[in-house]
Amino acid sequence: MPGIEICALDRIIKGRIQNHRQGISPVANNFICQEENQVLRIGLFLLTNLAIIFVASVSLSLLGFSGILAENGMDLNLPSLLMFCAVFGFAGSFISLLLSKFMAKRSSGTKIIDQPQNENERWLMATVAELAKKADIGMPEVGIFPAQQSNAFATGWNRNNALVAVSAGLLQ
Repeated sequence: MPGIEICALDRIIKGRIQNHRQGISPVANNFICQEENQVLRIGLFLLTNLAIIFVASVSLSLLGFSGILAENGMDLNLPSLLMFCAVFGFAGSFISLLLSKFMAKRSSGTKIIDQPQNENERWLMATVAELAKKADIGMPEVGIFPAQQSNAFATGWNRNNALVAVSAGLLQ
C-alpha cells in the first residue's frame, strides 16, 4: 500500500503546483483536496461492501444455501432466510471490524506519530502510553487527523493492535 499513498501524495502535490500556477487560491485548493478525500471515502466504502458481499456469497454457497423462497416459489423458507441473514450479518461485522483501523486512518487522513515532533505530540504519546500501561494493553498507534473541531477516536480489531487518533483542533 505504500505505493498507493506515494502516488496519491504525488498527485496532490502536482495538483497544488498546477493550481498555484493557474492562480487558484489555497482555500479553493483545500476544497479540491476535501473533494478528493470524499471520493476516497466513498471508494473505500464501496470496496468494503463488495468484499462483504463476496465473502458472504462464498460462505452461503459452501453452506449449501439455495434460496430464501420455499419450493412453491411463494412462501419464505424461514430457516434459509435466517441462515442468509446470519451469514451476511456476521460476515459484515467481522470484515468491518478487521478493516476498521485501516479504514479510519485512510478516511480521516490520520498521520501516525512515529517520532514526536513537538511538545503536543510528546504529551499525547506520553498520555496514551501511560493509559495503555494502566489498562494493561499494548501501546496503540497514535495519530493526528486534520480537523479543527475537537474530536478523537479509538478503533481496532484487538485491544493490543489499536489506533488512537485525535484532531488537530483538540490539541490546540
